[in-house]
Amino acid sequence: MQNKAAIAGILSIVSGVFGMLWLGYAFLLNYWLEAIPQFFGASDPLNFSDYWFRTMGVIYIIGGSVAAIIGVFAILAGIFTLKRINWVLALAGAIASTIIFFPCGIPAIILISDAQNEF
Repeated sequence: MQNKAAIAGILSIVSGVFGMLWLGYAFLLNYWLEAIPQFFGASDPLNFSDYWFRTMGVIYIIGGSVAAIIGVFAILAGIFTLKRINWVLALAGAIASTIIFFPCGIPAIILISDAQNEF
């Protein structure tokens, strides 16, 4: 079977797209976390809940940004895998895709490892 690299590249790209979606999810969650204290009103005199929700929003945005950066790397490595340019970069992208979306990343690593002679 000579299409192992192509399948692995597609799996890396799919995983990278999920990484990009994490950033959108983080922005949406941040919007919801900003709206929750306003919805329930300011019953806390120290506004502790407002600070907590803003802190959680920042944490989600940072996590989503990291996932998006790793996702962009996985997408670029998936494109290089489809073109069969560099095996080491393809393997690194498959490992990055494992960090983002495990069910697509593990088969991508296995297929890239088997398809080393296709590069």
